[in-house]
Amino acid sequence: MKGYVVLGFCIVLSAVANAQSNSLGDRAPEMARVQTYKPKTHLTRKQKLLLRKPKARHTAEYEYYSRLEQVAREKQRAAFERIKLSGVPHPKQTAEYAFYLRAEKVAREKQHKLVEMAKPQYTNFAYFGHKRPPKKHLPYAMRYCKECGIRH
Repeated sequence: MKGYVVLGFCIVLSAVANAQSNSLGDRAPEMARVQTYKPKTHLTRKQKLLLRKPKARHTAEYEYYSRLEQVAREKQRAAFERIKLSGVPHPKQTAEYAFYLRAEKVAREKQHKLVEMAKPQYTNFAYFGHKRPPKKHLPYAMRYCKECGIRH
């Protein structure tokens, strides 16, 4: 009888020893690597239009200031050469050179401001014109929004 108890105890002990482990060592490598599939989100034509970033470059105003900067730079170089040939010790410290330098900087700043102003004020175009994001209604209860022209 004593031998059966010891034998039963050994069987139970071996079964407990082979119980499930939380380590990855006893699992198959295929089970350890689980790949998740993330489907691509499809943007509609309207969403693409709404999410399109405005471009300030190549507008009439931007080109005007670009040309102003270019002309100021050319005049600045010509003035520098003319002042240098006249024998002034420090030609870059003259008023004429400083004027063209300032004109170039102003034109560059205007261009920078135009690009900044073309960027959207709101990060999400769907909320354009709203102080707070509008309530989301069920599809059959959506209403046309007068502020942004989108159904919410």
